[in-house]
Amino acid sequence: MKIISLFLLILSFNSFSQDQKVNIIAPNLIDGALHNYWWMEHDKKVEAFKTTNLHKGMLKRGLNLLERPADEKLWSKFENGQVYYFFFSNIENPIKEKFLIQRIKKVVRLYKKGKMYSEKITYLVEAFKTWTGYEQVEGTIKRADGHDGIFSNIGKNKKKVIFKEFETGVGTIDKIAEDNTIWPFNPKSLYFGTKYDDQGKKLYNTVKFTDSQKWTLNVEVDKNGYLIESPELGLLKKE
Repeated sequence: MKIISLFLLILSFNSFSQDQKVNIIAPNLIDGALHNYWWMEHDKKVEAFKTTNLHKGMLKRGLNLLERPADEKLWSKFENGQVYYFFFSNIENPIKEKFLIQRIKKVVRLYKKGKMYSEKITYLVEAFKTWTGYEQVEGTIKRADGHDGIFSNIGKNKKKVIFKEFETGVGTIDKIAEDNTIWPFNPKSLYFGTKYDDQGKKLYNTVKFTDSQKWTLNVEVDKNGYLIESPELGLLKKE
């Protein structure tokens, strides 16, 4: 009987480990907005979200996340030569670590008459706190990651391309987050992040993943319209 119980325990552990492989998804906009109010009834979730800076900020851009179609994952618009976009990313399965790491390489290229004349590369590193002690959400990040951007057309016969390479997963960051069984940053904060600056560049190569997923975001804009796509997340908008 003890052997059988031990076998079942090992089998259960192996299944749990397989389920923990990091998989990044783009939830619909409403689910992403209400993600961190899981314990509330729907109407209370909505009222709570209405008080957030995210809701107020997006309203100024013409986006009410709470009134989007139920299956919409990516919002965008093209107005006065500018493209605006917004979407969420999240992990599909819970993780046992106390934070999720994300590093980003951002490449901005400018083109004139089809030829590139400028390229700038910057780096950013982020960490997201996970829920602990609540069975319903154990191991999920406390707040879905919101991605927004405003990019302008840069003139006649010109095009701007913003290409981001993401790697999101579990692991460590040398010197500042070497123990992923605890949240090593401000205990009152749900998030740690550099800017696209020297600190971001320095930390980028100190991230050591034990499990991660790579994904991309490509945004292009010229005087005629725009393209936004992330093949890995199944996102595509163009005009």
